[in-house]
Amino acid sequence: MKTSKILVASIATVAIFGLMFSSTSAAYGQGGGQGNGMHTSQGQGKWQGQGQWSGEAKQRGHEKDPSDMLVGVPLQDLSEAEKEMLYYGYSEELLAHDMYLYFYELYGTPTFKNIADSEQEHMTAVKTLLDRYELDIPTDYGELTDEFAALKAEGEESLLKALEVGVKIELLDIEDIAQTIRTTDNDDFRIIFTNIGGASYNHLRGFLTAINNAGLETEIDYSDYITDEEVATKGGSLKSKMAEKLEAEGMVLPEKASTTYIQENCANEESGWGAQNKGQTQSWKGNKGQQGQNQSAMNSNSNSVLKNQYKVSYEEKYGAALAKLDDTKLNTLIERIDALAEKVQAGNYATTTKQKYSAMLGALRELAVENLGTEELDIEWLFE
Repeated sequence: MKTSKILVASIATVAIFGLMFSSTSAAYGQGGGQGNGMHTSQGQGKWQGQGQWSGEAKQRGHEKDPSDMLVGVPLQDLSEAEKEMLYYGYSEELLAHDMYLYFYELYGTPTFKNIADSEQEHMTAVKTLLDRYELDIPTDYGELTDEFAALKAEGEESLLKALEVGVKIELLDIEDIAQTIRTTDNDDFRIIFTNIGGASYNHLRGFLTAINNAGLETEIDYSDYITDEEVATKGGSLKSKMAEKLEAEGMVLPEKASTTYIQENCANEESGWGAQNKGQTQSWKGNKGQQGQNQSAMNSNSNSVLKNQYKVSYEEKYGAALAKLDDTKLNTLIERIDALAEKVQAGNYATTTKQKYSAMLGALRELAVENLGTEELDIEWLFE
């Protein structure tokens, strides 16, 4: 009981501590935006070179299975060109993931870590296609090796240069992914790549927002991809922009890659495969039987109601203050909420108690994320 009271107090005050957090805190390696020291948060591995880390980057354990998006989508013939698309696509996501983690350690800017986590999910998504067609998983950057070295050296010059490298990588991703979708007739390719390509627009906004929040300016022309109004707008997903781009060109996409589907099912998630498939109730951890699925759905509805109740209360208490925070402080708050959520899941609490704590944390996290310039909302894992 004593531990529970302490945990409740921590949950109730984590938002306040987050709001009071100073952007110059040495513990988070901010250094006034100058990148003093290396970020050494628990669970973060050290980068050793091409695709190599001396320890696993922290895993939240809540990634959805992208294969859920491919239920009922048949295998199709695979050309040599399409095989190369998959190898290149995986290597490109690997490059982005490793680059962003490297810059996170160098500068401590949370935007790099948040987007690196998303790139890990994108690697998993492309790996799903490689596995479907029984192809090997690339272990390096392939033809992008020299480009990785050049961009890494460029980003080492300053925080601005590193954030601009992020912008350049996301612009390249958007173009490469769009071209992949244009040149394949495989529905599974189009579903997976349209979803991860849409997320690249969120990443692009995240880096541009980080540049603005640091009081910096970039001369990179991004006007063909995202407007200044979209960059300045907090909350709201840009996830459907890849589908919108391709449909405007006259392309007919599979349902789960369409603008309408993404807006209705995936807009609040970094990865589109987290949404429920229409007509499907398959668990991302595996099919546990219809009875277990029904019970899970009931629990999920109950948890959602409880979370929304806390959200209303926290909105009244903290909403105005959260709206004034920049992304650095909001990301710090989210990191603290995530750390506490992991303690909740690992703790020996009764189910109802754990659901209550999870609902409280989920409500705080949603409010924080809604004020972010980057999309990173995925909290259903709190209730599992």
